Amino acid sequence: MKVSKLNPNAASFVPTESINTNPSPPPSDHDHHRRRSRPRPRNNNDDAVVVAVGPRKNSGKVWRPKTMLHNNIIIIGSTSTQPASSSSFTTLMIKNVPSRYTREMLIEFVDNFCKLENDDDHHHIYSAYDFLYLPMDFRRKLNKGYAFVNFTDARAALKFWEAMDHKKWDYFRSPKIRQIVHATIQGREALERRFRKSEFCCEFEEYLPISFCPPRDGSNGLQSCGTNIGRVMIGSTNNY
Repeated sequence: MKVSKLNPNAASFVPTESINTNPSPPPSDHDHHRRRSRPRPRNNNDDAVVVAVGPRKNSGKVWRPKTMLHNNIIIIGSTSTQPASSSSFTTLMIKNVPSRYTREMLIEFVDNFCKLENDDDHHHIYSAYDFLYLPMDFRRKLNKGYAFVNFTDARAALKFWEAMDHKKWDYFRSPKIRQIVHATIQGREALERRFRKSEFCCEFEEYLPISFCPPRDGSNGLQSCGTNIGRVMIGSTNNY
């Protein structure tokens, strides 16, 4: 086999890479920390939040635990609170009413409270109410879980709150706990104005708000005349 001779006119060979005789130093703790600070890709099945590893910066936000109100009543439709001891409200909203409660059952419930309070010789506050409304789901024929009652005296409303708030209901073995708060609309006259021109698309007048004259006090049910507020509109599909 013949070996070709080198070309004497060829350009000199210049290497494009050089060999570094000095080995790279081992990675420092800073480099290791920087590599770990890269966020991992999120897995679709992973609900955890991916955060970078490293010193936590102060965002200026302070975590505070949530608190529950024990001695205050929340005013519906407002962010303020009103201590129960200085309450001047007469209209209350009763929340967490069992869905199978009817208007008659709720009237009996408030009647019993008034009778017990008025029969107690130690109490000099006359307990009576002149308006009650239990909103209904007309399609399901069940109530919507809340009701409104107006007492004739703010002190009686306060006694009702003290006696009935955060208590269980008597019927249906319901696990619901009553919550009683101040209503946005206050007073029988304002409530009647609110519902007087309302049209309730239902079949039964007992689904309507009702006012009482004279006010019911738990012992004068036969003498107290109830008047439904609003009009029944049969055949419509609306649900108020």
